[in-house]
Amino acid sequence: MKLKLYLIFFIFFQSIICYTQEKRHTYYYENGNLKSEIGFIGINLAGDCKHYYENGQLKTRGNYLNGKRNGTWSIYYENGQLKAQGDMFEGQKNGVWEWYYENGEMRFKGAFINGIKDGEWEEYFIEGELSKKTRYNKGTLINIICFDKSGNEIQCE
Repeated sequence: MKLKLYLIFFIFFQSIICYTQEKRHTYYYENGNLKSEIGFIGINLAGDCKHYYENGQLKTRGNYLNGKRNGTWSIYYENGQLKAQGDMFEGQKNGVWEWYYENGEMRFKGAFINGIKDGEWEEYFIEGELSKKTRYNKGTLINIICFDKSGNEIQCE
């Protein structure tokens, strides 16, 4: 009887341990190139996650915790150039996010709080000059200031 009880507890705890360990899944395109590397704990996404373009270049990279995006996430153009990067917390953008043109120049820069734009946002021309400053307060647009390529303030269209 005691042996049976120990055996039941052993199997139960072993199944809990197996369920809480991260398992990696790898997916491929039809051409054989790597498509995704994803971690799971049970049914939830967990750990480092990478997605690739069909040409083999990294597309996105980030982490999951309890099935939600957490930590720094990076998004890339198909040529490998960084497209956007910022932090996630419990599946929502938090902190400063930056977006780039395909030539590597800054495109946008701004902060989020729980997925909502907050504070000053900057937008740039493709050559790198500041084109617009926008201020948000918890998602509400407060004001916009526009600039020409020489840095002079102009009327926003």
